[in-house]
Amino acid sequence: MAYMSSPYLSAQNLLFLVIMLAGCQPSYKENEGNTSQSNRVKFKLITTDTFHFNNFVDCNMAEAWIGDTLRIFPGKYGEDPVWGYAKDLKFASGFNADEVFSTPADKYIAPSLPLNAPVGQKGLHGAIWFETVYQAQNDSSGRTLYAIYHNENYPETLPFDEETKEGYLDKDWPLGLTDRITPAAVPRIGVMKSTDGGWHWENKGLFLEDKQPRMILNKHNISKTFAGGIGDPSAVAVGDYLYLFYGEYGYPGIYDPATYTPEK
Repeated sequence: MAYMSSPYLSAQNLLFLVIMLAGCQPSYKENEGNTSQSNRVKFKLITTDTFHFNNFVDCNMAEAWIGDTLRIFPGKYGEDPVWGYAKDLKFASGFNADEVFSTPADKYIAPSLPLNAPVGQKGLHGAIWFETVYQAQNDSSGRTLYAIYHNENYPETLPFDEETKEGYLDKDWPLGLTDRITPAAVPRIGVMKSTDGGWHWENKGLFLEDKQPRMILNKHNISKTFAGGIGDPSAVAVGDYLYLFYGEYGYPGIYDPATYTPEK
């Protein structure tokens, strides 16, 4: 998988990125080997009763078919000095959507996820949400999964490193939902991999992020959401490519309060 990290990406609200995935796409294929037949997938919408989802809701619903089992991965995991440490990223399984979405809260399973690294050390920092999951094409069992995750940090969890230029300076930092009690976060996008259907995950690192120069600071940033960053990804696999859609929240270039213009 090809990863990239760039502090200078376009500032459109929703951007489009094509990422080459070496052998990563959904493994479930109906009528495999018969291309004309497998492209004729049909469905019909029918009326159903209201479903009450019994778990954490705060992002896309990442899911994958593993054999005859539909597995979903809702929730949040990791350190968050504003909202508290989270252990809500769990999974549930069922033979169909009705069954899996009706899973009682106490039946969800917490997978094995990487621990947060200490401040100043390499590793996973901040909290993550699985936004979409894809399967390795070359694994016929469907158990090799790649999770595209949304990751959030603050100057407290990822302070600026003068040598690597990673992290954020806690100076003129924009305010969050309840002012200084909740400083604005910075999202990034990364990948995790599982080879056992989602029971255990290995962090493969980031491939999209904004650096400190693109943060929009006080007094100009009044959004009460993000200081900048790239996040909230959705994706579609087509052939050997993953088409990634995501939100862009940083300044299109180097932010300078003296030359800032909201039109950009």
